[in-house]
Amino acid sequence: MKIRGTRQAPKLNQATGTDSKAKGAKARGASNQPAAKVSLSSDAAFVGELLTDAASLGDVRVDVVNEVQGAINDGTFEQSVDMSKVVDSLLADL
Repeated sequence: MKIRGTRQAPKLNQATGTDSKAKGAKARGASNQPAAKVSLSSDAAFVGELLTDAASLGDVRVDVVNEVQGAINDGTFEQSVDMSKVVDSLLADL
């Protein structure tokens, strides 16, 4: 793909976030509406909610993690939980 032309993008005013052309348009009575609108997909909004929820969770219980890791490494960990039911339940909550 070739990009042609050497025209530079307008420089933004750091204080207002507008370019010099927008400033001139404002002086001529143009509306103060944003030039573009950004919307997120429902998936992005969902991920944002998950991140917020995860940030509000308490700290990891290191003692429990270490205990389970030790049992797995020793070969003494016994799984008494039906993981397919756990996963199905988690997915149902989504």
